[in-house]
Amino acid sequence: MTSKLIRGRDCFLRYVETKVTKRLESNKLRASFKEAPKLLLLPLSLGVSSTALLHILDQQLNHQKARTGRFSFQIHVVFVDQSIALQQVDFEPSWRLLKERFPSHTYSKISLEDLFDYDSVLEFDNLSLRATATDDALPAKRNRLEQLLAGLPSATSRADMVAILRSQLISAFAQANNCESIVYGDCTTRLAERTLSETAKGRGGAIPWLTADGQSPHGIKIVYPMRDLLRKEITAYTKMTEPPLTSLIAKNSSSNVASASSKNATIEELMGQYFGSVEQHYPSIVANVVRTSMLASLAPLGGSFSLNPYKFEPFPLGSIKPLGWLNDQMSLMSIGLAGHEHDLFPIVSDSVWLGGHTEYSPLNEGIPYWLNGLVPLAYGLDDGRLKGQTWQVVDYILTHQQPDGWLGPEAPPDRDIWGRFPLCLALKQLVEADHDQSPKILSALYKFVDLMHTMLVGNIGYKQFWGKVRYPDMLIVLQWLYEKHPGKSADTLLATMTLLNQQGLSWAQYYTQGKYVFDDLDMVQPPIVDQSPLFPFVHAVNAVQGMKSGAVLYRFNNDASLLQSTRNGVNWTLTHHGDPAGSVVGDERESGLRPNRGSELCTAVETMYSLSYLYHAMGDREFADRCERAAFNALPVSITDDHWAHQYLVVPNQPFSSLINGPNSFYNTGDQSILYGMAPNYPCCTVNMPQGLPKFLSASFAHSGPNDLAHTLLSPARIITTLYSGTHVDLSCKTTYPFGNTLTYTFTASAPFRLHLRVPAWATSYNILSISNGISKTYTSKSLTPDPHTGLLYLDLLNTGTVTYKITADIRTEDRGNDTISIYRGALLYALDVGFADTVSPVAVSGVKDPNPKIPNAAHDHDIRATKPWNIAIDPSTLRFHSSPSVEESLKNPIWAYEAPPTWITAQGCEIEGWMVEKGVPAIPPLKGERK
Repeated sequence: MTSKLIRGRDCFLRYVETKVTKRLESNKLRASFKEAPKLLLLPLSLGVSSTALLHILDQQLNHQKARTGRFSFQIHVVFVDQSIALQQVDFEPSWRLLKERFPSHTYSKISLEDLFDYDSVLEFDNLSLRATATDDALPAKRNRLEQLLAGLPSATSRADMVAILRSQLISAFAQANNCESIVYGDCTTRLAERTLSETAKGRGGAIPWLTADGQSPHGIKIVYPMRDLLRKEITAYTKMTEPPLTSLIAKNSSSNVASASSKNATIEELMGQYFGSVEQHYPSIVANVVRTSMLASLAPLGGSFSLNPYKFEPFPLGSIKPLGWLNDQMSLMSIGLAGHEHDLFPIVSDSVWLGGHTEYSPLNEGIPYWLNGLVPLAYGLDDGRLKGQTWQVVDYILTHQQPDGWLGPEAPPDRDIWGRFPLCLALKQLVEADHDQSPKILSALYKFVDLMHTMLVGNIGYKQFWGKVRYPDMLIVLQWLYEKHPGKSADTLLATMTLLNQQGLSWAQYYTQGKYVFDDLDMVQPPIVDQSPLFPFVHAVNAVQGMKSGAVLYRFNNDASLLQSTRNGVNWTLTHHGDPAGSVVGDERESGLRPNRGSELCTAVETMYSLSYLYHAMGDREFADRCERAAFNALPVSITDDHWAHQYLVVPNQPFSSLINGPNSFYNTGDQSILYGMAPNYPCCTVNMPQGLPKFLSASFAHSGPNDLAHTLLSPARIITTLYSGTHVDLSCKTTYPFGNTLTYTFTASAPFRLHLRVPAWATSYNILSISNGISKTYTSKSLTPDPHTGLLYLDLLNTGTVTYKITADIRTEDRGNDTISIYRGALLYALDVGFADTVSPVAVSGVKDPNPKIPNAAHDHDIRATKPWNIAIDPSTLRFHSSPSVEESLKNPIWAYEAPPTWITAQGCEIEGWMVEKGVPAIPPLKGERK
């Protein structure tokens, strides 16, 4: 053979093997070497494709062993003897040769009649075929299976039944042997044959489960690594390997091949003949059939597809209005920076989305972020001016939707679907709040989803990794469309959910021992930097958005293991990388627990959204408690009391806010990192911060049963709604919580209903006085206990009355690094009073393309300095709580201004000598034994 031919052969072999390898990687079947090897089941037909697949997988394992001495996966090969139902050539010679050629794997040979050993395979009771305890010998099982097949009227129906039983038997065998996935050798040609065969049988709805990679209805993942290859390519491959694979392939006898005119031909045989001819001259037709199959219904066999329900169903936007301090804060937002970005902030007012020229990133996420927060702010306050802003922008975006359905300014080569995710979240909320505008928004969403589906099928949805870790946000929108507005697009919605999951990075895999990064990332070697495979998971904003991924996916794929994975992810993230205020330390990469590292404002608002979603979806009280901690601590400390300026980063030990001259201690942020300004360091937080409190308000009440209303996130608010039972309820909660701990509810209802109140885990006791239709009842923490999972207790109420709910809290401390503590009472974190001196200066805007941005007169940069010592050690045993007499009645506005809160804690303490500023912030505190 000439060198040119050898090179050509080698190139072709690499082409085939690379196709298989990439498909395995995209389905996450190659585990990290830090993990236990994944066990894959390979069903072998002894045909061309499955034999070639075994060869490729065996080759990969040999390469891994040579390089590392370890394997990332293991193979269990199974052959199903179907001789009871089909004519088969003698497979024993090929089976023996194959085991000799690839001796490193586990091999099993089972018979079709072994299906009687698995209760889950078939409902034999309905067929009067169940084997009894005394007649489970092989002849009896064969007799019953023969009985079943003999009763079928045609060759097609018999072949069909054999295929169904074989598939279910293999799935049951895989689960019984603890296999992670099944890898079939089916190629593009075989999948095309199956697509048309199932369509001809009237089972088009089953096509995705039979042709797509992903979770099967039988509860195990199925992958087709050869799906990107034609049968003719694989046949050529088996002849070119050294030595060739042809001797291992069992030859079909000619009697099994029916002519096209034969009345005994099965549909599968006819499709096989058709595509055998088509792939020789028109291979693109074969591939197009398989791609088009993704449009088929994803409904499980035998019934319609339903998403798993929320634990607490959220109310549509606009149902809940803020009261008290929450109304004050959202009103300040409306007259502050959030409410004026449309007029004055170039990333919004001059956005490329609106025909302008300004954007801070090629991802074009500025307008989507801003809308995602402004919509709930406008409709939460029922603010006509802000509603006008949203509709001016939305009308422009919808009017300029591109002919193929794309939403946004990008030309096809520059498109990345990530920036559409927050936009679609905003449009979802608009449909909930403004029913009159629903038709045009839904029409635009349907068009975009169709395009997104096509892009994902072609694997062209992403330019960067952001959407691959944040895709659960888009799944939330698709699931809402599927449940509330499916129209004619239900099938496409489900198919798109599948594709987003398949092409996304797996948070569940990251939330495993051996892969999750528990350590301080500054100490990890080799360092995890921007281009590292793990970086998408340790970027702090990604990390908190990813916390909800398992719960979102569980609604769709019913994988209950994702719920515990989610609990692990939240616990690990907030325990090993969380800051005392309830957010995550990350500037922008996670940084462990160091108190001289920063937490981004975007991280705070995304933490709140993820945790509120998780409480609604799963009901774990911890999620609601953590959400409140972030809302009442991490968020307000990041924003000035007038809501005209914010920080990019908040540092746990931060006695001043100013420009940092020289090196800083952060991963990749600049000299404006801790400055309060309009857009310090990077503009993403300016456009993303408006979602924080408005979405918290939207999540504060939820359905908790057919005639049940739950106060899920405690705060002052009013809800007017109709429960699922038809009961109309108007309920207001007046409270100064979290500063005071008394919540007073007044209500009127068209009929009796049940009110659920959340008891935070930190509550030491509580008492409740309920007056309903003049009937008074008193409850205490001893007489009425909450559900241990949700933290909710309930009261059965009549048509009108009041409920007074008083919670008792004590001071508590939590240990932090370097012998330090954080101090809490109730939902509030307490900080040392270091004084307050604020010097304002003209705004410095970074990351904006407009060289002359319009700056509002009210906007300033703030240089804030301590006027008292900050390097203090305290004696925790001397901590004492204090409050003003009016703490339960009224609050100052703005409540988070310096010295405005009505509660405080005192303690004895002293200055620590030698604790200095380092790289622009206080150094890490000295250890207890080193303090002077």
